[in-house]
Amino acid sequence: MKSKKPPAQPQRSQSAKVKFSMENEGIPVSVQITSHAETGTGFTVDLNSLPAPERRFTADAFSIVIRDDVFHLVFMQRRIGMPMLRAIVDVQMTDINALAFAKALLFKNIPRMVIPEGIAPLDTFEEPEQAATLTAAFARATAGPSGACIDFYFASAYSFSALTEHSKFYMEPEVRIVTSYKTYVGFSAALRVKAGLPSLAFSDDQPLIVPHAK
Repeated sequence: MKSKKPPAQPQRSQSAKVKFSMENEGIPVSVQITSHAETGTGFTVDLNSLPAPERRFTADAFSIVIRDDVFHLVFMQRRIGMPMLRAIVDVQMTDINALAFAKALLFKNIPRMVIPEGIAPLDTFEEPEQAATLTAAFARATAGPSGACIDFYFASAYSFSALTEHSKFYMEPEVRIVTSYKTYVGFSAALRVKAGLPSLAFSDDQPLIVPHAK
């Protein structure tokens, strides 16, 4: 006598429960919430506590394009002996973050007469096959006669939205741009002008203040 199999029970689909973890958003950085009568609420970020990005890109030319309130900071490698480009990296920043970066591009403890004339940006260029696009919210830079470095860092919308609930802010290193002193001077001046600032600024170290809406 064959035993009867129990009737199959209908399968119930279960939706996966995902718990958001800030630790997945990158490296924690301490921030200090600030309030200004003119600029509103903001926060101070110490980028010097972050590690340098592992990715490197050596640039000998640049261009700055503004489209739909986004700054495209395009760093380029030119072919040797030819006007064509070998590769580019397009670093995109919102206008608010680009303005904060431009304000931080200060020449510190350097006499004005020793600042070289920077190279001009390329107004028109043909995008090469080797092209990469990155998004950055913050950047830091340093330069001298031996060369210059510009480090870009990414912070997600989750990190920004949770800022009022956490004492930590999370960021990811994106890319380090390595370039010459003259290229850096030209880039700094061009970015500051695009952001509506004087082309060059000289000051002591200042914290990076980023506007933040409540």
